[in-house]
Amino acid sequence: MTQMNADHIDLVALSSEFPIQYPQSPEWRFRLSEVSNGHYVAEGRDRRGRSCSTEGNDPEILLVECYQYACQFEAGGHA
Repeated sequence: MTQMNADHIDLVALSSEFPIQYPQSPEWRFRLSEVSNGHYVAEGRDRRGRSCSTEGNDPEILLVECYQYACQFEAGGHA
């Protein structure tokens, strides 16, 4: 479980749970899990504790969609 430091999650702990990073979004980390045969869940979380997720059959598309949701958070919109 990630550790909270004041109002931010420790980035090292976050990276251990969410090992995928996009350079364009340094505050966010992502992970991909196969939850059943051919069905995946992509999840993202940032240092402030915000999260997003997508699920489906194409892991590459799911990661891109999850990243796009994270960008919406950063832009001030709601995913």
